[in-house]
Amino acid sequence: MKKITVLMICVISLLAVFTASAVSAKSGKIAVAADGKSSTAMVSAVAARSAFFLFFDQGGKFLEAIANPHKDAGSNASGLVTGFLADNGVTDVIAGAFGDKMKNALEQKGIRCAEQKGITAAEAVRRNLLR
Repeated sequence: MKKITVLMICVISLLAVFTASAVSAKSGKIAVAADGKSSTAMVSAVAARSAFFLFFDQGGKFLEAIANPHKDAGSNASGLVTGFLADNGVTDVIAGAFGDKMKNALEQKGIRCAEQKGITAAEAVRRNLLR
């Protein structure tokens, strides 16, 4: 009886680990380069030099806004921003436009990019989720 109980506990534990892994694999964030701190801020025209990055979960829920720590970088802003996004668990990023260097850097990190112009961050995320 004890062996069966121990075996059942092991099986349940393994299932819990595999379930948690599957959920976390789909829990990447969506980042939006934005001109302001709220989800109603407009999408920034350029990704690497945006004032803020707004983070949303994969369901479109606004999580937080973080000031772009590399917006004033003298050079390699796209590489620095890409590293920042990857470190924050981003799987998708939205901006008005991306330079070729940034597109390549994002692709190397496995981060998808989408260009959206003239709309709010929340609307851009909604449209991205519908693709």
